[in-house]
Amino acid sequence: LIKGMIVQSGNDATIQLAEVVAGSEDVFVNQMNKEAALFGMNNTHFTDPTGLPAPEHYTTVRDLSVLAQHVIKDHPKYYHYFSQPEFTYNKIRQHNRNGLLSRNIGVDGLKTGHTEDAGYCLIAAAKRDDRRLISVVVGAATVREREQVSQNLLDWGYQNFTAKQVAAADAPLISPRVWEGTVKEAKLGAVDGVSVTVPRGMEDKVQTITQFNGKLVAPLAKGQTVGNVQFVLNGKVLKQESLTVLEDVPQAGFFGRMWDKVLSSFNS
Repeated sequence: LIKGMIVQSGNDATIQLAEVVAGSEDVFVNQMNKEAALFGMNNTHFTDPTGLPAPEHYTTVRDLSVLAQHVIKDHPKYYHYFSQPEFTYNKIRQHNRNGLLSRNIGVDGLKTGHTEDAGYCLIAAAKRDDRRLISVVVGAATVREREQVSQNLLDWGYQNFTAKQVAAADAPLISPRVWEGTVKEAKLGAVDGVSVTVPRGMEDKVQTITQFNGKLVAPLAKGQTVGNVQFVLNGKVLKQESLTVLEDVPQAGFFGRMWDKVLSSFNS
């Protein structure tokens, strides 16, 4: 059923899966809308699991890109189905409708669609040199047009933008003063590391802005969130992550704490 839904866009498979998961289409649609809200898809409302037109069934290209990211990141064990070139069931062989899969341009997903109202649509996901891009095209007049516009968008993205690592995983980003601890500085960073996408030639223009929830006072535990860090380009926040303690900072003894209390009073 999953192969039929993903590879061949089978509406019958989609409905059957919805009924198996939730008991009925209506209950499943309610779950879809709850998930969309959690993902921040604020301009999306589902009325059926298949995507067929209805007055209150709508979405946007931005929201579809958010959904595509969650499919890729949250369900990696299923992602290989999106690049499966064909699917044979009951002795009937049917081909994947995403023609970009065979163009050798790094495309490995994601989903096609077509209705009279929406036109020919394609969410294309590609990976080149460990960089993944997603394009979303809706309203094309033909299958050929949706594929060519999608390829043009992906090529433009790879040619004009690049990834910049702004924080390495588990590496100190800053080491600010910590009070009443056995050490004088706390190592803070982003646990998973951070990369941002910027126009080529702007890699060195990214600024790092840190904000603390309050004065850093020991004890501090590894993994504790003490603020956030923003990565900014030309005044626009590209990404915001939690600022995390990377190593424990134990509390100092009585006299050490008293001395720091005196010193910190002059630094308030």
